[in-house]
Amino acid sequence: MKYLIITLLISATTLLSQSYPIKGEDFIVKYNLSEKNVFKKASELSLVYTFDFWGNIPSFENKPEELFQNVLNPIPGRKKVVAMKMDGDIYTAKISIPDSVALLSYYVTDGINNEYNNNATYTEYIHDKNGKAVKGAKFRKIEFMVMGNEPIDNQIDLLNEELKEYPDYHINRLVLWQKIFAKQITMQNLTTEKEKAVEYFENLINNDKEDWELYDRYLSVLQNYQQKLYGFLIPEFDKIGKTVIDLAKMVPADKRSSRMQQLVDGEKRQKESEELKSNIIGKQAFDFEFTTIDGKKGKLSDYRDKIVLLDFWGTWCGPCVGEIPNLVKAYNEFRNKGFEIISISSDGFSDRLSKEEFIQFTKNNKMEWSQILDSKDKKLHNLYKISHWPTLYLVGKDGKVIRNEETLRGETLIKTLEEILK
Repeated sequence: MKYLIITLLISATTLLSQSYPIKGEDFIVKYNLSEKNVFKKASELSLVYTFDFWGNIPSFENKPEELFQNVLNPIPGRKKVVAMKMDGDIYTAKISIPDSVALLSYYVTDGINNEYNNNATYTEYIHDKNGKAVKGAKFRKIEFMVMGNEPIDNQIDLLNEELKEYPDYHINRLVLWQKIFAKQITMQNLTTEKEKAVEYFENLINNDKEDWELYDRYLSVLQNYQQKLYGFLIPEFDKIGKTVIDLAKMVPADKRSSRMQQLVDGEKRQKESEELKSNIIGKQAFDFEFTTIDGKKGKLSDYRDKIVLLDFWGTWCGPCVGEIPNLVKAYNEFRNKGFEIISISSDGFSDRLSKEEFIQFTKNNKMEWSQILDSKDKKLHNLYKISHWPTLYLVGKDGKVIRNEETLRGETLIKTLEEILK
């Protein structure tokens, strides 16, 4: 009886090792040539395999065909190739499983044709000796599920399944929320997951778990979610924006990432900008010196006999570009009636375009007025505390600000100028 039990235990262990890759042990991959018509009879086949990832493209940001390039063009040094042994139509290869990996992925090739599983590699979880998938195994498979165009619900189920076994696996939780948020956007049906994410973040902060990089990644997930909302759920977009800033402020100032500090600084600048916009009308505009893109030097105070529109903008800014036809129309209609425009572009410090490309952009769009590229230190933007684009101020002949952007965008710009210059 004792011998029978030992024999059964050995058989069970052998069966398990044949069924699953187990960390620290060898795993035999089998391929039956006759099951598919990919290779010719008696082909010389090789097994191409790697552990964990072929590449480093985030699975929740890319299209399947882009992810598949990780298989075709893996990170140098990551893939291994072994010749498979042939026994009739059955081909085998032995893989030694290291202790520190979570996922085995592989495909079969004859050097010309490749055998993939649903446009991705075959994937196997790494298990411990008790048959439990090791931490991160199911999470890493998401990469290949995306490549195979598997439904997002299947990906969410897999992430939830692993979180039941490893509830403290934060990266898994981050991707889960990313997937859920992505699904909510397509359904336009928000659930409580966003609140769960916020509560989880707050608990980490309050428990003094000093994983600052982790906090930064939580904020990144919420920001990505926020961006997907833009355009059809503006109230929720604004609400999440405030939430993200509030969470960033919870992190001690000396522990904030650059992203967190930018959020905090941005909120401060936004308040300063709104305060300036509310109080500047009737006050003297801040004077400044400038050099235009064609080399002309000047000062704002040189235009005391004209009505001047200060236009803070950028070629990267959709609403700014959308305003260009209105500016062109206004300039052509009123330039001979004492109206000027001075455009101050953030392209000077954003490095989106070269100076030559910026000049060509203004020519293509018939922007014939004074064009200034702000300096790298954002001197003019800081002077006027610019926090959004476009920002517009109208300066009267006496140098005082007489209108802000509320009456200077779209068709209202023409009406405002008609009223002032009539």
